[in-house]
Amino acid sequence: MTGYQFFCACILSLLLSFSVPIHAQVTQTDDDLALEKVSLQLKWKYQFQFAGYIAAVEKGFYKEQGLDVELRPRQSELNVVDEVVNDKADYGIGGIGILSQYANGSPIKALAAVFQHDALVFMSQAESGIVSPYEMVGKRVMFDGSSGNDAILRTLLNDAGIQLKDINIIPQQMSIDSLLNDEVDVISGYITDQPYAFLQKKFPINIINPRNYGFDFYGDILFTSDDELKNYPGRAQRMLKASLKGWQYALEHSEEMIHIIKEKYGAEQSLSRLRFEARETKKLILAELIPLGSIETARLKRIADIYTQLGVTPALSEKALNHFIHQPSTTLSLTEAEQAWLQAHPVIKVGVDKNFAPYEWVNDDGEYVGIAAEYINLLEERLGVRFEIISNHSWDELMTMAQQNELDMLACLNETPEREQYLNFTNPYIQNPVVIINTDINGYVGALKNLAGKTVAIEKGNFSNALLSDDYPEITLLFTDTPRQALEKVARGEADAYIGDAAYANYQIKNNDLINLQFAGQTQARAVYRMGVVENQPELLSIINKVLGQLSEKEKKEIESQWLGIKVTPGPQLKTLIQFGVGILLLFLLFGYWIHRLRQSRRALQESESRLSDVLNTSPVPEIIIDNQGKVTYINQAFIQSFGFTQTDIPTLDDWLLRTFPKQETRERFIQQANISTHKQYVSFNFESIETDLVCMDGQRRAVIANARKVSSDAIPDTLIILYDITERKRAEEKLKLSGRVFTQAHEGILITDADGLIVDVNPAFSEITGYSREDVLHQNPSILRSDKHDALYFEEMWQELRHQGHWQGEIWNKRKDGQIYAELLTISTLVDDFGETLHYLGMFSDITQSKEQQHALEMMAHYDVLTQLPNRTLFADRFKQAIAHSNRNNSLLAVVFLDLDGFKPVNDTYGHEAGDQLLIEVSARIQSCIRQDDTASRLGGDEFALLLNDVSSADHCETLINRIRNAIELPYIIDDNSISCSASIGVTLYPLDDADADTLLRHADQAMYQAKVSGRQRHHMFDMQQDEQISEKQNQFKSIEDALISDQLVLFYQPKVNMRTGEIIGAEALIRWQHPEQGLIMPGAFLPATEGSPLEINIGNWVIEHAIKQLDDWIQRGWSLEMSINISSRHLQWNGFFDHLDRVLARYPNVPSYMIQLEILESSVLTDINNISSIIKTCRHTLGLKISLDDFGTGYSSLTHLRHLPVDTVKIDQSFVRDLIDDPNDYTIIDGVIGLTDAFHHQVIAEGVETTEHGLMLLAMGCDLAQGYGIAYPMSADDCNQWISTYQPNARWIDLAERKLDAEQTLLELMDLQINYWLNRVVSNLQSTSDKIEHWPLMNHKKCHFGLWLEQAKKQNLFDKVWIESMKLAYTELYHNANSLKYQFQENQHRVNDTGITELKSHFGIIQSLLNAKKQSH
Repeated sequence: MTGYQFFCACILSLLLSFSVPIHAQVTQTDDDLALEKVSLQLKWKYQFQFAGYIAAVEKGFYKEQGLDVELRPRQSELNVVDEVVNDKADYGIGGIGILSQYANGSPIKALAAVFQHDALVFMSQAESGIVSPYEMVGKRVMFDGSSGNDAILRTLLNDAGIQLKDINIIPQQMSIDSLLNDEVDVISGYITDQPYAFLQKKFPINIINPRNYGFDFYGDILFTSDDELKNYPGRAQRMLKASLKGWQYALEHSEEMIHIIKEKYGAEQSLSRLRFEARETKKLILAELIPLGSIETARLKRIADIYTQLGVTPALSEKALNHFIHQPSTTLSLTEAEQAWLQAHPVIKVGVDKNFAPYEWVNDDGEYVGIAAEYINLLEERLGVRFEIISNHSWDELMTMAQQNELDMLACLNETPEREQYLNFTNPYIQNPVVIINTDINGYVGALKNLAGKTVAIEKGNFSNALLSDDYPEITLLFTDTPRQALEKVARGEADAYIGDAAYANYQIKNNDLINLQFAGQTQARAVYRMGVVENQPELLSIINKVLGQLSEKEKKEIESQWLGIKVTPGPQLKTLIQFGVGILLLFLLFGYWIHRLRQSRRALQESESRLSDVLNTSPVPEIIIDNQGKVTYINQAFIQSFGFTQTDIPTLDDWLLRTFPKQETRERFIQQANISTHKQYVSFNFESIETDLVCMDGQRRAVIANARKVSSDAIPDTLIILYDITERKRAEEKLKLSGRVFTQAHEGILITDADGLIVDVNPAFSEITGYSREDVLHQNPSILRSDKHDALYFEEMWQELRHQGHWQGEIWNKRKDGQIYAELLTISTLVDDFGETLHYLGMFSDITQSKEQQHALEMMAHYDVLTQLPNRTLFADRFKQAIAHSNRNNSLLAVVFLDLDGFKPVNDTYGHEAGDQLLIEVSARIQSCIRQDDTASRLGGDEFALLLNDVSSADHCETLINRIRNAIELPYIIDDNSISCSASIGVTLYPLDDADADTLLRHADQAMYQAKVSGRQRHHMFDMQQDEQISEKQNQFKSIEDALISDQLVLFYQPKVNMRTGEIIGAEALIRWQHPEQGLIMPGAFLPATEGSPLEINIGNWVIEHAIKQLDDWIQRGWSLEMSINISSRHLQWNGFFDHLDRVLARYPNVPSYMIQLEILESSVLTDINNISSIIKTCRHTLGLKISLDDFGTGYSSLTHLRHLPVDTVKIDQSFVRDLIDDPNDYTIIDGVIGLTDAFHHQVIAEGVETTEHGLMLLAMGCDLAQGYGIAYPMSADDCNQWISTYQPNARWIDLAERKLDAEQTLLELMDLQINYWLNRVVSNLQSTSDKIEHWPLMNHKKCHFGLWLEQAKKQNLFDKVWIESMKLAYTELYHNANSLKYQFQENQHRVNDTGITELKSHFGIIQSLLNAKKQSH
C-alpha cells in the first residue's frame, strides 16, 4: 500500500467511524474470548497502593499476556492468604506477614516484593512526648499484635525491651479518630496515607518509623498458591511480567493513574490525598535504585529470624526461604529465545528409571524420589514449569523413546558415544566410582583384568557395556533388564561379579538383604551422571546448564548427603582409648617426679641446716659478747673488720647502742630483748631478730640482722650477740625489687623461656598486648603467637643470628589471642651461665602496630586511594609507564580501561554518603577479584576508575575480560541491609593499536566511556579513531555554538504569513540563523542537530522565545497586531522549567497578549510521548492562553490520531505536499483531505511552501486562505521585515479570485484553467530548453492527471453536462498524447523541438481553453 493509499484509507476509516453507531464498537473479538480469566485479591480498597495492577488492567498489559484479570478490593474481615490458598482467588497482595503464614504451613509462593520498605509506623500526638518506642510503656497503643504483618512493630517494641504485656493494646481501627479524641496514646498506620489526614486537620504528630531504628521489612508482596503454579505452568510469569510493567507505567504516569483510580474505580480519597499517597509510595518502592519486585533471600532470612525470636513462626532454613520465592528465570540471564522456549513448553516430559535408587526411583507411594528427583524439583521451582514424569517403561524403552523424540529429556544417565548420537548432555551433577561386586566366598578381585574368563552380570544399556566389550572381550556378559536383577544373579551364583555404580550397589545390598555380596575392587571408570536432552531442544539444554551452574557446592552436598548419607561406627575408637591411656600414664609419671623432687628438697634442707650450724660456730660472723652487767667482754675479728669498732671504742652495751643504732625505738627494743638479769641464769632466752641499719666507725651504714643467745661460762650467764651483715643482700634485694618493678610495670612486653624455648614467665604488659594470660602461655612455645605472615626462612635467619651473636632485634608480625594481627619491635637476648651455657632466652617487645599503621597510612596516602586502597593517580602513572614498556617488550596488547559507575549519585542521595563509600569499596573489591595480579586498578576520583590489563591477546579477549568485570559490578550489593543495584559504563582502548602516549590513551578511553554513557549506559565501548575525530568535530561545533549563543552571534529572521483572501498580514514565524563572523549566515539545519538532546538545546530554545516575544512587543508598539509563531522542540516542550520560563518572559512584556503567541510543534516530535505532550499543550493553552500550531502536518505516523487528540489551534500543511500541489494529484488529494478534516475539527489551516501565485490561487480555490512561503516573502531580519510590512501590497490575483463568489462548477473550472495553463507552461519551457537544464517534467500521464480526477468528480456530482465532459476528456487526451510525442522527440534528439511542434501543441491546448471559456461564460 502506498503512503497515499494508506492516508486515504485512514480518512475513510475516520469518516466511517463518525457514522457507525457506538454500540458497534464494543463487540467482543476472538482475542478477548481467548483470554484466561484470573482474579487478584487486593490488600485493601482501591487506592494508589495498587496503582500498578490497575495500570496493567487499564493499559492492556494483562491482555498482552493473554490474561483477563479481575481486581478484587478487600473487605476488612477477609483474609487474603485464605482466599488464595482456598482457590477463591488466583493471586493476592499481602504484607510481609505472608512469610509467617508460609512458615506455618500455608502453600504459597512470593512472586515479587513491590514495596521494598514496609509502610507500617507508629504515630502519636506531637505534644505527648512519645517520640520513640521507649516512651510507650504503660501507654494505650492501637495495633494488631497477632498479625504477621505487624511483626515489624513488635520487633521495634521488643528491641526497646517492651513486651506486649507492658502496653495497653487497643484493637486496631482504620480511622485516626481514636488519636484525635485522646482515646489512645499511639496508633499504628501506613506512612503512605494516614499522615495526610492529620495534615488536613492541622493535627501535629510524631512518626515513629521502625526503619529509623534499623528494622526494614518488605511491604506489599504479590503472591500465589502452589496449586496455581502446578496447575497453570507459566501463567505466574505472565502475571508477574504484566504486573511489573503496570507498576512501571503507574510510577511514570502517576497523575494519569490518580485520575483513573478516582474517577473509574471510585476511590474514597480525594485527588490531593491520592497524590500524597503516590509520592510516599514511590519512596517505598525505590524503582530508580532497585529492580521492581526484587526479593533477596538474605533479607528474608533476617526477617524470618526476627519472626522466630518473637515466637511468631518456627525457624526457616535458607532452603525453605528459597522455596518461598518464585522468581524462576529472572536471575538466570536467559536469552529471549530461551524465555520464549519456556513459555511455549510449560510441561516437559522427562524419562526416569523407576528402579535406580538412590539416584532415582518410584517409591511405594508412587512418588518419584532420589538425587535426580531433587534436581528435577529444583528445576521446576526455578524455571516455573512442570516436569511430567515418565516412569512406566523399562530403561531400554526409555532410550528408544528419546531416540524417537517422544521425550524431552532423561533425568539421570551417563554420557556415551552411542547416546551422543541422539542426546545432548548437561554438565554433570554427581559422580561416583564404578566398582566390582561379588559374593564373599569368591574373595577380593581387585581389577577388571582378573575377571577374564568370568561371567559379569550387567543391565542392558549400562554405560559400562562398551568398556567391557571393547577392552575386556574375554569377560562374558550376562544382560538383565535392571541393575537389581544383575546383583541378584551374582548373589545366587548365576554370575561371578557385577560391574556398576558404587552408590547404587551399596543401596541395593543394604536394602534387599543381599548380605553375601561384597565390594571386591574398583575400576578406573567413574559413573558421571548428567541429564540427557533430545537434540531438537538446544534451548532446554542451555537453560538446565544455567540452573546447574548457579548451584553452590553446599547445595549439591546437601542433596547428596540426604540420599547417600554417612554411617558412623558406634562405640569408642581405639585411638581414643590409646589417648586416654597415655594421659593416665602421664599423670602417674608426673606424680612420681613430684615425690622425687620433694625428697631432694628435704635432703637439701638438712644439708643447708648443717652448713648453717657450721657457719654460726666457725665462720667469721661479727659477734660481741655482753656480760650480765652490760659490759662488752668480747668482740671477734669479724666484728672489727665489718664495723671498725674495737672493744675500747664500745666498752658497754649502752656505748655501742648509742653509737651504732641511730633510731631510738630500735635501741629500746634491742635493750628490752637483750635484758640480762643475773638472777635468771640458764633460763631459755627467745630473742626476736631485729633487722636494722647500723652506723660504722667511719660513718657508713650497713644493714644487719641482730640476734642473741645466752651462753654460759663458769656458771655465769653471758649474752652472745650475733650480727649478720646483710648489706649486700639488701642491695641485691633492692636490685631484685627494681628488676621486679621493671618486669611488672614496664610497658614493653617481656617473656622468658628456658633453654628449650618454653615460656617460664611473662610480665603483665605481655598479657595486655597479646591477650594471653600468664597461665595461658606457661610452658608453651612462643610460636603460639605466630601470624603466618613470615615464612620459615625468616625464623631460620632469626635463630642463626641469635646463636651467633647472642641477640636479635627486628620487626615481626604476631597474632593476639583473639586472632588479631599486630606488629611488634622485638629484641631477643640469650642468657647464659658462667660456663656459657644457655639458661634462658629473654624477649622484650613493644606494640608498634599504630606506628606501622600510620606509616602504612602515609604510604597509602602517597600512592593509594584512602577509601578503596586502590592505587591513586601518582602510582597509576608509574604503573602506566611500566605497562607500556611491558607491551613494547613483549609485543602484546595493553587494554586501557576507563570505568564510570552509573547512577552513583542517587545512591548517595538516598542512602547517604557512608553507604556510597561502602559501595565504592565493594566495587573496588569486585574489580580486583576480576583482574590478574599483574594488572592494575586505580580509583581516579569520585566514581571513576582506570584499569590497565596486560598481555591481552586480542580484541575478543579484551571483550571477555570487560564483560567479566561488568557482570561482577552488576550483581546486587547488600549495604546496611539495603539491596542496591549498580552498573558501569566502560571505555576501552588498545595499545599499540592506539599508538599514543599515556595521557592520550587515558583520554581516548574516557571518550569511549562517554560514548557508552550516551548510548544508554550499562555497557562498554571500544575507542575508534575515526569516530573520535567525528566526536571531536561535533564537540568543537558544539563549543562554537555555545560561544555563538554567549557572544550574540545568533539572530532571528521572520517570514510573514498572510491571509490570501483578505490580503492581511496575520503574523510571522521566527526562524533562527547563525551570523558567523567568518562563514556568514548559517542555516539552522547546519548547526541545530548538534545540540539535540543537550542542555544547550534548551538554552537556545529559551533564547528564541525571549527574542521573539521581544520583537512582538516592538511590533505592538508600532501598532501592528501580528501573531508570532515560535518553533518548539519536543525535548524543550517536555523540559520541567518550560512553563515557568514562558511565564517569566511574558511577565517582562505585559503589553504582549498571550493569544498573539503561537507555539509551533513538529508533528514528528509528538511521537515521543503523546499523552505527556498533550497535557503540556493543554496547560499552555488554558493557563497561559497561548495558541498551538501542529507543524509539518501529514509527515507523522499517526496524523489522524494527533489531529483528533491534540488540543491545537492551527494545522500547518507541510511544504512537501504544497510544492507539487498543481502537478501531483496525490498531493492535491492529501491537501484537500487535510482541509476538510481541519474544518471538521474546527481548526485553522495554513499552507507553507507557497512559492508562486498559482499555488496560492489553487489553495484559495480549495478553501485554504492562510499561506506562508517564498511566493509571499523570504525569511528576513527584523529591520527588513519591518520595511516589508510597511510596504506590503496584497496579491491582486488572489484578491480578485477571493472576491468572486464561485459555486462548485465555477471553482472546478478555475482549478482546471489554472492547472492546465501551469502544466502547458512547464511542458513548453522544457521543450524549449536543453536536457541539462531540465529539473523534471510535469505529470505526462493523462489517466493520472488532475483533469481525469476532476471530471470523474464532476460526473458523480452532476456538475457538467455529459457532452461537455466527453469533449473535455477527448481534448486533454489529445493534448497529452501530443505532448508525450514531442517529449519523446526531444529526448531522442537531445535538442529543442521546432516551433511547428509547439504551435501544434498550443493548438490542442486552445481547444481545452475554448471549452473552459465557453463553460465559464455560460455561468
